[in-house]
Amino acid sequence: MPWTLEFRIPWARALRHMDALDPELLIPAHGPPVRGRDRIGTVLLTLAESLESLVSQTIDLMNDGASLDEILQSVSLPAEWLARPWMRPVYDEPEFVIRNIWRLYGGWWDLDREAPQSASRWPVHV
Repeated sequence: MPWTLEFRIPWARALRHMDALDPELLIPAHGPPVRGRDRIGTVLLTLAESLESLVSQTIDLMNDGASLDEILQSVSLPAEWLARPWMRPVYDEPEFVIRNIWRLYGGWWDLDREAPQSASRWPVHV
């Protein structure tokens, strides 16, 4: 799955913007070119929805006080999405994205609100 280390929500917006341009040809960084408006829309929107879902699920659980391990066990994407050729976790996988969301929004914070690194950004709203 093509994930960035940061900026997942802006990337999802960019994927939706690309879809709105009604492209007939998509040349991704990984994998073969994708041809046809409907197929390209499916690829772009599935990727955008996946990113948004991972961010939303992770942040909701963080705000509920879940540990990283609990989040890793709870957050998932629909099996039918992951079965699609462009969604197979070859380059990256959802767990890596979840860990990076944890780092991005929670820092290296250990959930002790009195600790020096206690995040003033808690709870997170995206």
